[in-house]
Amino acid sequence: MRILFLALVLAALGSGCTEDCALSGCPAGTYCSEDGCYADCYFDEDCYAYACDPAVERCSAAPRCDATGRCTSAPIPSSGGSSEAIFPPHGWDDPPGAGLAFVLDQIAVADAGTGADIDGRCPTLRGCVDNALAPVGLLVNDQLRQLLLGETTIIVEIAGLAPDFRGFDESVTVKIYGVEDADDPPFPANNFRAPPGSASCCEFIAPRTAVDANGHVLARIPARIQGYRIVSTEPADIAVQLASCPEIWRIARATFAGRLAPTLDRLDDGVLSGVFRSRDLEPIPNPYCQGGLSSRCPFAQATDLGALARAAGSSQVDIDLDGDGRECVYDLDGDGRIDLCCDGVGNDVCPVGDATICGADRIAPLDDDDPSSCLRSPRMGDGHSIAFAVSGVAARVNRGF
Repeated sequence: MRILFLALVLAALGSGCTEDCALSGCPAGTYCSEDGCYADCYFDEDCYAYACDPAVERCSAAPRCDATGRCTSAPIPSSGGSSEAIFPPHGWDDPPGAGLAFVLDQIAVADAGTGADIDGRCPTLRGCVDNALAPVGLLVNDQLRQLLLGETTIIVEIAGLAPDFRGFDESVTVKIYGVEDADDPPFPANNFRAPPGSASCCEFIAPRTAVDANGHVLARIPARIQGYRIVSTEPADIAVQLASCPEIWRIARATFAGRLAPTLDRLDDGVLSGVFRSRDLEPIPNPYCQGGLSSRCPFAQATDLGALARAAGSSQVDIDLDGDGRECVYDLDGDGRIDLCCDGVGNDVCPVGDATICGADRIAPLDDDDPSSCLRSPRMGDGHSIAFAVSGVAARVNRGF
């Protein structure tokens, strides 16, 4: 009965979590009062009249009762009404491990309805979400899951948090990099939680491959946090290299969104969006063709991830990164391999291809004996949009260099 009563109270009151103040510069997710900006709560499920009842224990997100008996926060600093991003953001040049780190316990190519509006266009067929490589998830997500279970894995770090962080911060840096298990010998069983009989958990080492020559993490994205929700302030070109792999995953126009638990022990609902340029996608090995043991390797008809993307239905790029029209590629003889690349001849769609379609815009192959090597040309500057769904648990990272 008590649960039903609380549900009815919540329905009657609505959610105080979404009352934003548009006049005095209070951060998104807060409301205005005479003496400052406040947040009744940080998540909708915390918003009901008896949230401060100790028996219900609902004040963990905003642990203070106001005069009416509702959970509220301490006053939150006003942003002064400015939405301008700070660059470089706080924590931009901090070394790996200096911020709040999370080891990924989930990573997958997200479904077609998840992602960001990368190019500012909303074609009818896909709305405002750009994730052309979503079909590839059916082919590679099992491999991505296995990636997290070994001696090397991936960290998402929030650097530059204010010392008195209470769910809002106008300037932070999201960093993404590969790490190694800190146990010697490696013990992946405690990567995400302490196993029975053990007190240690979730400790990693950042290798030299995580940083550039100046010691800065290769993948850095400017962001802010509003009500524990992470939002990119501008896109960035990033590079991620796993500690055990020579390949570098380069993602253009990358953005990140996610939600921090108020206890700061989890990162949930994470979405890393961006664009794989054609020339950067081709050198990445197709995971189904390593060792030649998988029946899906012939399906891709090549050993690179770009071929797997084309086999999954993403033969043409969808994001014009260099502003001259989309590059278009063609398999003229139907053998499953690209024969022709054209520079900037496509707008919404690529024209029907034949041997003369490119004209002066033909992109020469890097290897005269391999026409498909045009895919790796520096002129192939456009790419395929993608979104990764991620989540993680709090971890500790030490530098190994």
